[in-house]
Amino acid sequence: MPVKDYMVKKVITINKDLPLPSALDILFEYNISHLVLVDAYRRLVGIVSEKDILAKLATERTWNVDLGKLHISSFVKSEPLFIKEKESVRRAIEIFIDEKIGILPILDDNKAVRGVVTKQDFLPLLYDNNDSLENVLNRKPIVSFSSERFREIRLKIVANNISLLPVIDEISIKGVITDIRAMQALTSFYQVVSWRYRRERIRRLYVNDIMDRNFERVSTDMDIASLARLFYEKKLKGIIVVHDDAFIGLITKTDLLKTLV
Repeated sequence: MPVKDYMVKKVITINKDLPLPSALDILFEYNISHLVLVDAYRRLVGIVSEKDILAKLATERTWNVDLGKLHISSFVKSEPLFIKEKESVRRAIEIFIDEKIGILPILDDNKAVRGVVTKQDFLPLLYDNNDSLENVLNRKPIVSFSSERFREIRLKIVANNISLLPVIDEISIKGVITDIRAMQALTSFYQVVSWRYRRERIRRLYVNDIMDRNFERVSTDMDIASLARLFYEKKLKGIIVVHDDAFIGLITKTDLLKTLV
């Protein structure tokens, strides 16, 4: 199957010179995970994700900078990967997995953006898979604890390319932190705390202060098809698996898509 059969044609694109706060407003308003940067001819300039923003803020170069003085283009990490509309769905999924990315722009011969595909778009391919979730369950995910400082979980998310961190206490699950929740917390911190006090006050920000206590959890008897529908309908970053309220593991969209290649 070609990726053009699954691509989203109505792509939200932004100018590369847009100030960071304006770009964040678009990210939150449309509930998206990636910003597609283009020039005046809709040619692809770059891709910026929540983790790209999270990685650059709270560093030596940006501690003293107001968000309004930063342009979204400064958060582009490297030359963006893309795909042609005639390439296969399998190839797109392989790129998602191998390159640890979540979006692929689809370009025409002039490198103008025709559409995009994300992991989300391929989940319906799993709607007939009745295998147990045990086949995709990660029983040893990287986790966090409510007593951890924000600085520590930021590094975990960035270094390990994590979309969702379970927050546990011994064997019970207390909450989760997604990459977008961490980014929201950090950008809000920049906006309310003067640059003079940021280094010192960030030490007082803990996981317990920002974690989401309402999150999706399922039991071990669910099948892959039901998981895929749940991910798709609620646009989830990850799903916590429990047994008798004990934390068992984590499932992500990447875990699901691996069954297709």
